[in-house]
Amino acid sequence: MKNTSRYFSIGILLLILLVGLGLRLFQIGELSLGNDDLSTLTRLQYDTFAELIEHGVKEDVHPAGVQVFMWGWTKAFGQEEWVLHLPFLVMGLLLVWLTYLLGTRLISETGALLAAAMMAATEYGIFHSLTIRPYTVGACVLVALALIVTKLVKQEATPHWAQLLQLAVLGALSAYVHYFAALVAVVLVSSGLLLIRREDKLRYGVAIVVMALLYAPHLGIFFHHGGQGGSAWMGSPDKHFFLRYGGYLFHFSWLFAIGTAGIVGGLVLKTGLARTYSRSRWVLLDWVILPVAVGVLYSWLVAPIVHAGVFFFCFPFFAILLFSMSSQTSQIITASAVVLLMGLCVVSLVWERDFYGWFYGRGAKEMVRLYVEGGNADKAGWMQVYHPYYIDYYLAKTDPVRPLEGYELPPLEQVLAWADTTSAEVVALGWLGRYFPLQYLTALERSFPIRSKERLWAISEYYELSKAGSSNEVAPWRALSKINGMRWTPEEVYIGTQEIIPHDYFSDFPEILSVELDARIDSIGEGLPQLVLSIEVNGESRFWRSSDLIARSDGSYLADLVFRTRELPVLQNPGAVLKAYLWNAGRSGGEILRLEVRRRPGNPRLYAFVEEVKH
Repeated sequence: MKNTSRYFSIGILLLILLVGLGLRLFQIGELSLGNDDLSTLTRLQYDTFAELIEHGVKEDVHPAGVQVFMWGWTKAFGQEEWVLHLPFLVMGLLLVWLTYLLGTRLISETGALLAAAMMAATEYGIFHSLTIRPYTVGACVLVALALIVTKLVKQEATPHWAQLLQLAVLGALSAYVHYFAALVAVVLVSSGLLLIRREDKLRYGVAIVVMALLYAPHLGIFFHHGGQGGSAWMGSPDKHFFLRYGGYLFHFSWLFAIGTAGIVGGLVLKTGLARTYSRSRWVLLDWVILPVAVGVLYSWLVAPIVHAGVFFFCFPFFAILLFSMSSQTSQIITASAVVLLMGLCVVSLVWERDFYGWFYGRGAKEMVRLYVEGGNADKAGWMQVYHPYYIDYYLAKTDPVRPLEGYELPPLEQVLAWADTTSAEVVALGWLGRYFPLQYLTALERSFPIRSKERLWAISEYYELSKAGSSNEVAPWRALSKINGMRWTPEEVYIGTQEIIPHDYFSDFPEILSVELDARIDSIGEGLPQLVLSIEVNGESRFWRSSDLIARSDGSYLADLVFRTRELPVLQNPGAVLKAYLWNAGRSGGEILRLEVRRRPGNPRLYAFVEEVKH
């Protein structure tokens, strides 16, 4: 009977691993390297180890471990996409198995299999198996560390030095992988020190000293990164952070969340609350709550260090804790629960979350494919990227290689001067960050009025603007207010004021709000006018932004103010009033050729990595 039970568990675990592998390999050929992947790859382009540390590690905010590993890995096996992904795919499946092993040690076989299923089939686990970053590696190291800690605590015999060496190596390795992983390791090792038998504490303490000595070579890098003050780009967690994070864990799906709660509740009703695992639950809760609390407090009080990715290090412990409420149950019920849980994962992942829609077929790889397709000799391109290699990695694979006008957008005046003189019939614009200045897009539409191609992905976007052709595939601008042919004198200060009640229009977020001006200046006083957008609530200004006028080669002037409505939450206030006008503080005279306030649909997938995708 015992062997039958063992074979059953192995069979279910193999099924979980096969599903996990299938979900990770599905459409993998369409997967583009993302910003994090390309950042890692860009910082590998050094011949010597010293250069790698100085420029590839110190210039980042992560420890050296994964970067050094990938440097050696790519030196040995090359830099093809499948080569880059392979270690992380393997680690993702290894994490599923390690989670199962830890679950069997702390709770029931049933709970362990369900925790493994959650690691295998949720977006959280899949995403980090497909990303060339430290998170899956660190999670594997931490679960392995948790296994040795729990073994030392549970066993009656004096720990062998080989076991203590494992503890020291795994603890040090976690700190080489990620700084937040090091924090989780401190919590794990500290809990072991508190729970281990009194007569074994000295040996355990020696292992901690060895752990510190193993990490000592990295201290220079640690202090260098510590002096950078965290990762300000991510911002501190706001009041909605944990609500979004909880939704993200369950694919923003009520079906998945309620179904999982139903599985846990049904098992508890069937087996009763497992009181024998109460100590394990407290330990798991400690491993989840303490690192998260420290990270959030540090982000609030000192510098931002947390985002959804770093909490992945605690996710295996959360999954085991989630399914620790029930005792072991029959094989048929266990199998049914695992299949039901994975079914909920897959349905919500594929159809509700649309993971394979927004995460695949996007980014640098797709941008390059779109840019080179058709072989148009009259196409030019600007790509706003963090480093030329982000795009060059894929451009180098094209034949012939099509050059770009630039890898970083110059001042708008230069781009407009280029647009007024170029012989190109099509211009491509692409960017790999959500903070692209959209006024480049609207300003170029004056010379290239047809938006012939538009691709919107998570974080990245790609557009092609043409001088002629069809724009049937993209949504048009919708005018909210417009003025044509309005002259003004130097004595007038506020010219062509347009007032709009945003609540009447902006009900669907995100959208794009654009205020555009084309003008001629007859006489220049002390300075050129400025285009202004202000938003007031009950007469009080809540938002104010201006834009200088830019001269064009034909003697006219233009100005653009363009925003994603996500950046202007005040627009949702029922009492808000939007005002657009020309502010003539310099006492110039001229004519408004066009002053228009417009809107159009935005990118519903822009924040898809950690938020619900709006279809």
